[in-house]
Amino acid sequence: MLANCAFSLEHANSEAKTLDFSHNEKVLNKIIVLFQQKGLEPQTASKVKEIVIQAYPYQKYLHLESKILADANIMDFAGSQGRGRLKILYEQMLLKGFELSKTNWFDTLILIIESYKISSEYVINIV
Repeated sequence: MLANCAFSLEHANSEAKTLDFSHNEKVLNKIIVLFQQKGLEPQTASKVKEIVIQAYPYQKYLHLESKILADANIMDFAGSQGRGRLKILYEQMLLKGFELSKTNWFDTLILIIESYKISSEYVINIV
């Protein structure tokens, strides 16, 4: 899925030092331009961007693909490997220069996870 690729590239290339997801859109715009330079049609590029933005926390999902991408991101931290993955993510964020205490990290996670509603049938069926 192209939106998942754009989402992953955005996270890998983001220079943000906070958990404010509005900064991610700047990097996403650069990725979309690169996709268009490689021949992606503007209409498709626009939809990819919408899907990725809607998959960020606290967004309304207007596309099924956004629901699936958002659910997949949350489910990546669920289950038996969730704790280890969250620890690795926290360590990666510190290495990238985030000024993030463990307390702030856990407070942010709790808010995201508590407010999250599973929205795709796929995840509903495996939970």
